[in-house]
Amino acid sequence: MDNNFIEEVTSKTTEELREIAVNFDMYRGALVAAAKQELTNRGIELTDEEKAKIENKKNKRKQDAIASADSIKPWNSFFVKWKINIVDDVNAPQLYSRQVINIFSVLFSVLFGGILLAINLKTVNNKKAIFPVLAFSVLYTGLTVFILNLIPGSTTPLTVAFNLLGAIVLYNFFWGKYIGKEFQYRTKPFWIPLVIGVAIFGLFLWAAIAENSI
Repeated sequence: MDNNFIEEVTSKTTEELREIAVNFDMYRGALVAAAKQELTNRGIELTDEEKAKIENKKNKRKQDAIASADSIKPWNSFFVKWKINIVDDVNAPQLYSRQVINIFSVLFSVLFGGILLAINLKTVNNKKAIFPVLAFSVLYTGLTVFILNLIPGSTTPLTVAFNLLGAIVLYNFFWGKYIGKEFQYRTKPFWIPLVIGVAIFGLFLWAAIAENSI
């Protein structure tokens, strides 16, 4: 969270903070997050009416995003859910998107996806959540390798299935708990992790070919 916004919200009245929280669509994402945190620090909760207004605004935003995507690319409706919380606000933090984490988890490993999610957690200043994410990713990947080694023959379909299941856990549990499924962000370029992933995959492939040629 931007320290400048933290300092700014501490000087605002409770009513001003409520205004920012309820009309979140009119303010910068980082300012809204800081305002909500300041309300929490003051021990103040939003009323049921205010919460209902926020929920209505979020639902309308989702409906508008879906309608906009459908009007531009009807065949793209399947992918709309991946883009709902992606914004162009320059003050929103840059994160590796849900889609990128899922794809990298499936193609490379859940450990790789977990590392990308851990980087996101550092970006949103939730460093305490990094350890459980990485611990799950390491243990899950290790368990997957152990199980697959017990199965004779080609295990590619099972590998993809295990990775897909792990990717679902990364998003539905860890992202949802430590970042929030409604958290708005800008997408971060994924070229560097892609190059690293391809290089690691190439090394494993080379090692496998070299071992079989002996």
